[in-house]
Amino acid sequence: MRIAFFFLFLCSFALTACTGSERELSRENSLQETGKSDMTDQMIDVTLKIGDQVFSAKLYHHQTALAFVEKLPLSINMNDHNRNEKFYNFPYALPEDSVRPGEIHAGDIMLYGDNCLVLFYESFSSTYRYTRMGFIEDAERFAQAAGAGGVTVAFDLAENRK
Repeated sequence: MRIAFFFLFLCSFALTACTGSERELSRENSLQETGKSDMTDQMIDVTLKIGDQVFSAKLYHHQTALAFVEKLPLSINMNDHNRNEKFYNFPYALPEDSVRPGEIHAGDIMLYGDNCLVLFYESFSSTYRYTRMGFIEDAERFAQAAGAGGVTVAFDLAENRK
């Protein structure tokens, strides 16, 4: 009987530990399915700022993210769309390598087409094609700061924020 309780305790502990990184695992699995898991080997640290709130983000090391980083620092006015994302249309094209991600996660940073930057603050399923650029680490706090309507977001390399 004690062995059974011990086993149940270990299983429940293991399940609890897994839920904290569920979103990252789902992103990693999605990247593996599309053959892009090497993008997570090197990440580019950036910051986003809304008002006085600063958010840490990670960009995948690929041509789209690198082209975006070349434009930093950058401050843009982003519009709200469908109460789940903020978007901005650049006046220029970025390299794109779009896929159908299926599941969009709150905090995902993606490119729609070759010029539309999208920051998602809600999770949902989608059939649209995006180029994965990275993710905001504290998606819940970002969602609160993003709020409804348009918002000004400042981007910079994390190393420049010191």
